[in-house]
Amino acid sequence: MSSRVQTRTISTVLKLAIIVMVAWAQAISLSHATTYGEAPHEHEGVACDVGILASEEAAILPATCPAPLVPSLGEAQPQPTASTPVWIWPPERGPPPRSPPVNHQ
Repeated sequence: MSSRVQTRTISTVLKLAIIVMVAWAQAISLSHATTYGEAPHEHEGVACDVGILASEEAAILPATCPAPLVPSLGEAQPQPTASTPVWIWPPERGPPPRSPPVNHQ
């Protein structure tokens, strides 16, 4: 088997493994939610972390909402209107070409 085919096979297997793991985690989570619901509960005497994290009281909110930072643009620039002519720099030829000096060639 060539190296390219082996790499492709390994990549496909890794992708499938990740998909299966995510699907398994979702199935376990759904099963847990169906069994216990949203009520606080314990597993072998230990409070369920999923229930604690999902409760609304666990949300940590800032004491005050900070004002959004808006950069100062300084003085407002006047916007061109139809009566204001728009200046467009006339096209000119570019600078002379650069090349090594003649005596170094």
